[in-house]
Amino acid sequence: MPSALIAVKDASGATVNIEKPIVPARANAADSRPVVLSNEDFAKLAGGLPAALGAGGGLKVDGSGTAIPVSGTLTVNGVPTTAADRGAGAATANTLRVVLVSEQTEGSKYKDVAASQASTVLGATGATGDYLAGITVFPESLNPGQITLQDGALTAVIIFQGGTGSVVTLVPFWIPLGNTSVNGAWKVVTGASVHLRASANLT
Repeated sequence: MPSALIAVKDASGATVNIEKPIVPARANAADSRPVVLSNEDFAKLAGGLPAALGAGGGLKVDGSGTAIPVSGTLTVNGVPTTAADRGAGAATANTLRVVLVSEQTEGSKYKDVAASQASTVLGATGATGDYLAGITVFPESLNPGQITLQDGALTAVIIFQGGTGSVVTLVPFWIPLGNTSVNGAWKVVTGASVHLRASANLT
């Protein structure tokens, strides 16, 4: 039972004991009322709430800037351990990046191959995984030569037959491909009176 009681009269005139109001415990919070914990509750908190939560930095609990310290390590899955850069500027170790595989791009490099060229590697060295978006064909006459394309050591395929009637104008045209090599470097052979530009991601 509370130790501080006062006797008051209820509506019927009977005397009723009620708990005496507790004096505010905080000098800077005159309207507050303290809460008295039992010994069992206090023991559960290991000496008080701050002690139960541990020492160190903690969570803000009100607008005054008062912090409740929290000890230990907080693990959040999927979040980098370093802060991410959010502004413009040069890339750093903390800059977020999205990496696209070559199949998702339309070719950021190109290779020009002149007319009448034997097997020519597309790229500096070429390699398996090179992405070939397509080839722009430049006829030099109305009777241009053939163009073949080869993936590494696999059988070459004709991508432009050429010959009389194959074109009716010397306007360049685009052959869309969108393929990734599986056997090595892309290679092309050009016939007479036709040259090309390969648009690709090349090694």
